[in-house]
Amino acid sequence: MNNPSTDTPPPPPLKRNSNDVGWEYGLLCDPRVPEKVRCRLCGKEFSGGVYGMKEHIGHLNGNVSACPMSSKEDQEKCKNSIMEAKEKKNKKRKHEEAIRAEVNINKNSNVEELEKELGPLKAPHFQVWARVDTSYSVSVKEPLLNEEKQRTKEKLKALEEEWDREGCSVMTNSWTDMKRRSIMNLCVNSRGGTCFLSSKDASKDSHTGEYIFNYIDKCIEDLEAEKVVQVVTDNATNKVAAANLLKEKRPRVFWTGCAAHTMDLMLEGISKLHGFAKVIEQAKAVTIFVYAHHTTL
Repeated sequence: MNNPSTDTPPPPPLKRNSNDVGWEYGLLCDPRVPEKVRCRLCGKEFSGGVYGMKEHIGHLNGNVSACPMSSKEDQEKCKNSIMEAKEKKNKKRKHEEAIRAEVNINKNSNVEELEKELGPLKAPHFQVWARVDTSYSVSVKEPLLNEEKQRTKEKLKALEEEWDREGCSVMTNSWTDMKRRSIMNLCVNSRGGTCFLSSKDASKDSHTGEYIFNYIDKCIEDLEAEKVVQVVTDNATNKVAAANLLKEKRPRVFWTGCAAHTMDLMLEGISKLHGFAKVIEQAKAVTIFVYAHHTTL
């Protein structure tokens, strides 16, 4: 006999809180996977979201198979919805192009003509902007860039003097940008603050321990080894291998695992324990449900 206190009723069907006609025919299969939908008519499950559902119901060739249960009325409704969305998108694009054409300024016009047309906008910051965006741009950009370069050099000089007196730490991390490129960064930290040192695109390279060690070791050479007190990385296996190579070549330099990454790994391990995993999954489901139905709150 089933225990009523432990039996959990099946969750109700999930539907996006949206006026899109596609949701008349589709349901979310899983609140954690918003692109995975199920057809109400034939029961087929597929990825593609509400747009794919309308293709499915409307018998439109392309990404999904046609629904064998949709009526002519259903098909026309979904086809019209897709066509209306495309027309709306085209109108918006044409409107934006018209606006850009209206405000297009002849880049060959000089600053005096531009100021005459715009009348009272005589503030110094506006005049700098005008000169940057007209034929006089080079005469303004170059001094501004040189001024910023000099200011950066002065700040860097103060940090370098501190590195000579007290030493510094080299910090490395890697991340992936929106174009799926793997970027590696090196920074130098001391009491005066953190300074960016270098960055490289390592997309085509294998991130072995030796590869990372060579990258860090060259940085230490450039800074002068006697200034470097420690190297800070995350706790990935390849970083640990790089640390072992570093200890062999430079035993006076400490390797330190990133405290934030260490805590992240600890929390990840805790989250996988049975007592916590179930609660976390439930919390995720609630969060996704709220985001999917936020207009009603």
